[in-house]
Amino acid sequence: MLRLLILASAVAASMLIAGAGPATELRPVVSAIGDITIRGAPPDHGTLQIFVSEGDKIEVDATKKARAKTDDVVKLLQQQGVNLSDIKINPLIVTRSIIEIPSLTIYDQLSTLGYKASNDLEVMLRAENRVKSILSGLESLRSLRIFGPDFRDPDTPTKLQQALQTALASAKRKAEVQAVAAGYKLGRLIDTVVSVDGRRGSTELYHMQSIPPVLSLSVEAKYELER
Repeated sequence: MLRLLILASAVAASMLIAGAGPATELRPVVSAIGDITIRGAPPDHGTLQIFVSEGDKIEVDATKKARAKTDDVVKLLQQQGVNLSDIKINPLIVTRSIIEIPSLTIYDQLSTLGYKASNDLEVMLRAENRVKSILSGLESLRSLRIFGPDFRDPDTPTKLQQALQTALASAKRKAEVQAVAAGYKLGRLIDTVVSVDGRRGSTELYHMQSIPPVLSLSVEAKYELER
C-alpha cells in the first residue's frame, strides 16, 4: 500500500533557529512497498568433507597407514551407493609432528617426534544417497574428522539479490506514480526495509542456504520528493 508522507511542505523559508541562521527546509518523502514471491526447491546435492590423518615414527609407515585409511573410506562410500566420480581425493601431505604412540596403560600417555600423513576427501552427496547410513559408517572407521554434509545451493545469494532488486523496482514505480499525482518528481532513495514472509526487518536472508518452496519478500522504499 502506498503512503505519501508529507513531512514539511509548509515549513516557512523565513523561519529562524536562534543562533543557527535560517532553518533547513525538510523535503517531503514518499514510501512505497514492492512485493515478490519466489519459489525454490531443496538442493539435489550436498558436500561432505572428510579428513584422514595417521602418524608413525617412520615416514613410510605413516604414509601407508593414511593411504590404507583413505582406501577404507572410499570403499565404505561406494558400498553406500556413492559414485567414485563424486569422490575427490586431495594429495597426501606428510609433515614432521609430535605423535602419540601405544602405551602399556591408558593412564600412561606417550608421545614422540615422528611423521603425520594427512589428506582430505571431498564427497558430493546426492538426494538419493543414504546420508545417515554413510555418516554412521564413517564414524565406525575412527580417527576421522568429518564436516558436513552441507546441502547448500550456491546460487541462493544471487537469486535472492535478483528478487530484492525486482521488489525494489516495483516499489520505485509505485512511488513515482504517487509523486506525480502529488505534483512532485521522485528524488533520491533514503531508506529501505526488507520483510520476509511478513516479518518486517528480518535478517534471515543473510543466513539462508537455499530457497524454500515458497518465499514472500517485500521491500519498503522511501524516497525524497523534488519539485
